[in-house]
Amino acid sequence: MRPSTRKRIAALVAAVAAACALATPASAATSRFFGVVYDRDVDAASAPVQDQQFTKMRTSGVRTVRRVFSWAAAQPDPAQPPNLAETDALVTRAARNDIEILPIVMYAPAWARQSPDDTASPPRSNDDYVAFLNTLVARYGPNGSFWAEHADVPKHPLRVWQIWNEPQLRYQWADKDWEASYGKLLNAAYPALKKADPGSKVVLAGATNFAWDALESLYDKGNIKGKFDIAALHPYTGSAGRVVTAAQLFRAVLRKHGDGKKPVWITELAWPASKGRIKPPSGLAALPTTDRGMATRLTRAYKLLRRTRIVQRAYWYTWASAYKKADGIFGFTGLERYDPAKGVFKATPALRAFRNIAR
Repeated sequence: MRPSTRKRIAALVAAVAAACALATPASAATSRFFGVVYDRDVDAASAPVQDQQFTKMRTSGVRTVRRVFSWAAAQPDPAQPPNLAETDALVTRAARNDIEILPIVMYAPAWARQSPDDTASPPRSNDDYVAFLNTLVARYGPNGSFWAEHADVPKHPLRVWQIWNEPQLRYQWADKDWEASYGKLLNAAYPALKKADPGSKVVLAGATNFAWDALESLYDKGNIKGKFDIAALHPYTGSAGRVVTAAQLFRAVLRKHGDGKKPVWITELAWPASKGRIKPPSGLAALPTTDRGMATRLTRAYKLLRRTRIVQRAYWYTWASAYKKADGIFGFTGLERYDPAKGVFKATPALRAFRNIAR
């Protein structure tokens, strides 16, 4: 974190200290507090490998998995219905291990994008996105066809849905007026999900960097009031203490807009073990650490977050990664080090730390 950033946060903390006490609203941390993001090479591994990894996640204390449900991958042809074979397999693995799934519904197919050649383009029509959401609820919701077709799978309906990811970043949502366009998507998705499953919960896209500013901007320009049930942030910062500070500032904005009782989830959290292995991008110099340092920071963060109850869930980014320079610093965040060429997994000190704290 840059010195100017530290000063800014310190000033904001002082200004909102009374409103940002460490106590949370009535909803305390739940039994699903400990989560991981599931992506990168392991997400493309063979079925037996992924089966083994879900079992390992369960025995390691993982209670919820956050994973992209890619509209682009499921429906590249508008003339064909979405192909959900891949998500069927994911839902099966999770249900058999009593792991809840948090789907991130994102990535419009080329035919549905405002800019067909830009994979980060927002949907051209929010109705098309809603149609895909409705397909997912019809498949995996409480009355979903998946459960009727798979009586041998323990029924764990998907009832929590995250609408996109980090829309304030152009490589995730390619629109300079992101607040307005993302707000319109959320305003379309929220009533559609409530109609399809009245008990469903809508999670706001995770906000990174100055997450509290992004949230304020969404309230001001995106008309998001009353259109989400759970707020989310990605506090990529230098220490566990600053993670709590970011969550405090984020909660202050929710309180300002009358949403102080809404749950807050950290849907990405990590410190890459990339120190000495790859140079970090500008602005992220405080993140890299060593293998041992990653374990230490993970332990401190989860202990502090549970003790303060400032958030109700925290998802580590990520479960497994290849620790390759070509993947950038976030390729060094996996709790397991995975070599896809050899099919070999190696536990990191951070995995052992996660197991200890989760248990």
